[in-house]
Amino acid sequence: QQPWTITPHEGLDFGVQYWPTGKIGGDFYYIKELDESRTAFFIGDAVGKGLAAMLLMAYTFNILNQLISKDLSPQEVFIVTNNVLRKDLSDIGSFVTAFLAVWDRNIHVLTYCNSGHQPPILMRKNFFKRTYLRTSGYFLGAFETGNYCQSQVKLNEGDRILFYTDGFLNIKDKEGRELKLSKLYQIILRNTHLPVKEVSGLLEREIEKYLEKAGSITDDMTFLLMEIK
Repeated sequence: QQPWTITPHEGLDFGVQYWPTGKIGGDFYYIKELDESRTAFFIGDAVGKGLAAMLLMAYTFNILNQLISKDLSPQEVFIVTNNVLRKDLSDIGSFVTAFLAVWDRNIHVLTYCNSGHQPPILMRKNFFKRTYLRTSGYFLGAFETGNYCQSQVKLNEGDRILFYTDGFLNIKDKEGRELKLSKLYQIILRNTHLPVKEVSGLLEREIEKYLEKAGSITDDMTFLLMEIK
């Protein structure tokens, strides 16, 4: 069900899972080599469901992909993307959330920017704690000025980051009990000895068990677990 296949990238390992509400959805993710030392990746969510969300997602994805190829910073990419979407979406009230980052393995620095998306969770190797990668910035296409801020973080071998869409914040079983996001990152923290793809499988099984009780999901769900190698 994954919309794009993830290929191996030097110095990085990934595990990805994607659950659309139907046959098509509005979540998207992508990983792209920029040059011999830098890798860009983004995750996002187009407002709505079904065909309308899928078309908005595809349009936004193409804009982001083209701008990243022009060697702009994450902040600059969002500024330009917002300007384009604002012209096209102002009359229909749609918008997109996204998180964009560029990993430079030569200097071990992740440069990132957020446009109203759920902040990824950074888990350091051998430290049983979490940090949220937060920056300010409004939804893409929602306002004339997005006020996007860019930040950086130094990463080390074994550090892992969980990227996700807001569908995970809305999972409830038939009794109305929510699946706590804390339960998912605790699984990651307890299994730092396992390859990231195996941990991704553990997360998938935990979520699937909950979905069996829930019966159905009300929003697309995507997570991407990344490890620095």
